[in-house]
Amino acid sequence: MDNEAGSINLDELTQSVSSLLEREKQRRARRRRRNRIRICRRRDKMRASIDQLSLSIEVIKWCMVAIVTVIAFSVVILVSVVWQIGNEA
Repeated sequence: MDNEAGSINLDELTQSVSSLLEREKQRRARRRRRNRIRICRRRDKMRASIDQLSLSIEVIKWCMVAIVTVIAFSVVILVSVVWQIGNEA
């Protein structure tokens, strides 16, 4: 394959192909690494969301306990007032 435009020998061709294969291998490794990092970040974000939701549910639970306690005291007071009015009448 000798011509005036230039030729490439078998060693150069082998080296070029090896270089291309190595670059492709590195590119695939980078892509896999980026995908793993993206998946880990997504998983961490989901865990943080679950933790935040858990805290919100805990706050809602204690708010409901407080509301029920206030309602219970109000009913007890109402019953005692009605009882006193009934006894006085």
